[in-house]
Amino acid sequence: MATYGVIGCGYVGSDVAVRMKYAGHHVVGTTRSAERFRDLQQLVSDAHQVDVTDPNADLSLLESLDGLLISVAPTELSESYDSVFSRGI
Repeated sequence: MATYGVIGCGYVGSDVAVRMKYAGHHVVGTTRSAERFRDLQQLVSDAHQVDVTDPNADLSLLESLDGLLISVAPTELSESYDSVFSRGI
């Protein structure tokens, strides 16, 4: 069984994660939102709350993946795509 990661399980990331899980893959998914974490646990095989813009974030979950989808977007009005992709990704 392959293990795939989805960084950013919002609308797009969640849909992809669910499809991959039902196709028989082990799916690791992340969210930055504490409120969304419980829902994510129901969608993926292994859920993590990770803020990719935090330079000290534990991203060790990426080490054993066979593939990765990055589907993140700014979540706050003051946050820009540049801050998410330059600092985060």
